[in-house]
Amino acid sequence: MVVLVARGVINTDRRAEAYEAFHAMLAPSRAEPGCISYEYFTDVDDPDRFVFVEEWESYEILQAHFETPHFVDFAARCETMLTDAPDIRIYDVRGMLGD
Repeated sequence: MVVLVARGVINTDRRAEAYEAFHAMLAPSRAEPGCISYEYFTDVDDPDRFVFVEEWESYEILQAHFETPHFVDFAARCETMLTDAPDIRIYDVRGMLGD
């Protein structure tokens, strides 16, 4: 399993558009084969800060997600909605501790 964590900052004047775009990514991404979970969260102290946390069955499946039309469109929109490129980290998870 791989876990993707993406953190970023929204342009304040594009906040409503960003939240709408973030929410629109949930259903199609969750419906993709190999998606275990797909969530986004905003900082309660700063509504312009967000984090996506995604779990995928494999790195190859995550790469296929990056090629879907909904993701390609979303990534292009993020260029104007965010203050800078998000910090994206992908982790290879072999299993849970204690199992």
